[in-house]
Amino acid sequence: MEPEKESSSRAQKLRWLLGLLGILGFFWLRSQSKPPLKQSKGSANPNTDTTQKDDGHNLFPAFTPKVPPSPSDTENACECCNHKVPRWKKTLDILLVAFTGGAFATAGIYAYITSKMWKDMHKQTVTAQQQLEQSQRPWIKIVEVKTRGNNPLLPALSFQGFGHGFFPNGNKQATFQVYVAVTNIGHSVADISVDYELFSPLWDSNKYADWVRAEQIRFNAQSLKNAKFQTKQIVFPAEPLEWSGAAVLAFDPRYLAIVHSQITHLPDSPRIDYILPVVIVCVNYRLPGSERIYQSSAVYEVFHSETRTRFFVVGKDMLANRLLVMRNPSLDQAY
Repeated sequence: MEPEKESSSRAQKLRWLLGLLGILGFFWLRSQSKPPLKQSKGSANPNTDTTQKDDGHNLFPAFTPKVPPSPSDTENACECCNHKVPRWKKTLDILLVAFTGGAFATAGIYAYITSKMWKDMHKQTVTAQQQLEQSQRPWIKIVEVKTRGNNPLLPALSFQGFGHGFFPNGNKQATFQVYVAVTNIGHSVADISVDYELFSPLWDSNKYADWVRAEQIRFNAQSLKNAKFQTKQIVFPAEPLEWSGAAVLAFDPRYLAIVHSQITHLPDSPRIDYILPVVIVCVNYRLPGSERIYQSSAVYEVFHSETRTRFFVVGKDMLANRLLVMRNPSLDQAY
């Protein structure tokens, strides 16, 4: 309320100043509208008239010298006779010019103050809207990621396209059965679309964590860019949701040198191909009909349940009861 009172006080002062300028301008216009004093016919000095009527008796006309006009006649003369402008009129003109410049300066300052005030009000409005949205928006929490598949025909981790010979030969891929459990801990209903990826970084104790983090950032950005919500579900506040599917890792030797992904070889068994399965989960969600998309992301690493090792032989299927899926809390992201 205080900025409104200050702006109202400034507006009243400005109107008072503009009114004063209008009164002064009115009197100035009246002074300018008065016609200049004209010289009357009888005001001419009879002594300055050199024409005399010739009656035929004078051979030479009489010469009479011109007498300069008196100061009073000079002040009343017209502008064409180089009359002297009164001092009060000069003073009034100077004051009017000064007041006009001051009015323009005041108007400029007032425009600047008004513009700044509107910008501050707009900023406050945007901040209030953001705070309201943050307090009322949905928040999707990734609760758990697990795998299922204890049937040898459809195991949790399976490999397709493998026959005889060493890897890689032909089109081959690894498939991991994924079940994602999420819940809406916010205050509004949300449209949800779950995306996930099976990633296999090379093993390097110094670079492994950086490669996983870089791949998570890349995958999240791609998922957010391609989020179309064609396959979605609506989740109400405090409502859980389980999303299932299969994450696929296609083996492509050309992809290896770009993202440091897919195949790892250990020094003691250089002819055996290993993968280190990492499941990256990304949940895109929004208020129904809104253009703004929020995102939650988490990274889960897959281990052998018996040995807690992370190296899986390529081409060897694994059942769910022999796998352990553990979350990496340092890579949780949500906004």
